[in-house]
Amino acid sequence: MSHKFNFFAIKTSTANDDFNDVPDLTLSIILSKIAEKVDLHGSEVDYSFAFRDGNGNRIGTVIRTEMTINQPDEISFELLKHSVDDDNNFSMLIECNNSAFAEDGNNEIARIVREAAQRVADGDRHFRVRDMNGNTCGSLRWDSLEEPDARLESPGFRDPGM
Repeated sequence: MSHKFNFFAIKTSTANDDFNDVPDLTLSIILSKIAEKVDLHGSEVDYSFAFRDGNGNRIGTVIRTEMTINQPDEISFELLKHSVDDDNNFSMLIECNNSAFAEDGNNEIARIVREAAQRVADGDRHFRVRDMNGNTCGSLRWDSLEEPDARLESPGFRDPGM
């Protein structure tokens, strides 16, 4: 039996000069700009775009897509492709399969990204995101490039890429 899997992902690296002075604020501004651009996609489900830092350098990608999954393991593989890796230390993943995304999914995604931008500006680096109904629908993960995050070793931490 196949299942439709609808998701939104942001993947980037914060390893450039634009993030040196105030990295939380810089990423927060970028997330806010991404939210504005997502709003422009209306009811569109399949889209992607690159985004740039304040210096004009391309630093990441955004993707929203719907795919048909035949096996539950395929979902884990697809999520893994959009998780943090050696070149990208920031990821945000939103699963858009519940009722909060039914009528105007991109509006809800933009709202969630704006809320995440505020949390990043406040210094949060690992958290779950919730839809307008209060359901957990994804996560944000921003790992330091200098030191591993001890929370990844703690019991109960769910890797957002898994």
